[in-house]
Amino acid sequence: MLTKNNWIDTSRLAEATHEFYELQGDHPDLRLATPETIRSLSENAAKLIELTYRIDSAEYGVSHPMVPSVFNNDTAKRLVALEGQRYTHDGQPKILGTQYVPLELANNLHEMNSALLSEGGTPLLVQSGFRSPTYQAITFLRLLLKNSGNLSETVKRVAPPNRSEHGDCVNLAVDFMRPDIYGDDNDFEMSHLYPWLGKHAAKFGFSLSFPEGNPQGIDFEPWHWRFSSSSPR
Repeated sequence: MLTKNNWIDTSRLAEATHEFYELQGDHPDLRLATPETIRSLSENAAKLIELTYRIDSAEYGVSHPMVPSVFNNDTAKRLVALEGQRYTHDGQPKILGTQYVPLELANNLHEMNSALLSEGGTPLLVQSGFRSPTYQAITFLRLLLKNSGNLSETVKRVAPPNRSEHGDCVNLAVDFMRPDIYGDDNDFEMSHLYPWLGKHAAKFGFSLSFPEGNPQGIDFEPWHWRFSSSSPR
């Protein structure tokens, strides 16, 4: 059982993370990864992925609810690809990698962006959509390396697999971003988009998952909004 004093060796994490980037080169749609996708990984990387499934966030003062994240061919059919999302980075035009979301979410996002544009705003881009449990484990380990192997800090920012709202094929959470800013979380909160979402997002089925001071103990994430297909329109 993992404990609050548990740190993961960064050399092991660095080796595994290098493998993950190589794997992504062979599998551009790694967000849809299954256990079969990672069969080629080393024993070290495989064991680290297995470890993420055994992490109990509550040991670190964080409450991540169990999220339905069964991923197979049937659940994959519920998702559509968001492609060609354009943004600017260091003054250069870029295109985001493909993201996957439920069709209803994609339609509502289109309507929400139309409302934003009609008011002179900039559209919302989806920086991160669906993540299979396998990809969520990889995402967790990548951040764990950035946090020098500190599990306590990592669980406040990224949920372990089967506990992430990015793993629900129906009521999916997405991470929004501005098209003119990439990689700076603070700028999203300070932009016109965050207060606009606070006023209007519910009309399109979105709600902020982790506001400031949330009881789950998760870091404030102004960009992380969960979609509910049963929300009133």
